[in-house]
Amino acid sequence: LIQAELERKQQVLIDQYRRDIDDIQASFHANVEKVDSCDKDAPIYANLPPVAGAIFWARSLRSRLRDPMPKILYYNELMREVPESIGELERLYGSTLKTLDAYELRRYNEWKAE
Repeated sequence: LIQAELERKQQVLIDQYRRDIDDIQASFHANVEKVDSCDKDAPIYANLPPVAGAIFWARSLRSRLRDPMPKILYYNELMREVPESIGELERLYGSTLKTLDAYELRRYNEWKAE
């Protein structure tokens, strides 16, 4: 009985984290041009230089992405059955993380080349 309830909660947790990843991706794609062009409504702090603000913004998205994942993986290890959706979640996590890392590296290299 308890195991069944834990498995149900685990799936709810995975589904919620997937929605969070989708939100992070949507936020990144919706705002990356604003951040790159330093628009007034870009989601960066006004007191940061443009490149530092862009990198800080990407790192904050990455932090929002990375913080829950170790906990989800830990709880999956405790469960007898690992849901099939965890593989898809890990792929989505990895691709989003690569996108954010590539953006940060691109902005840094552009700044360094100036």
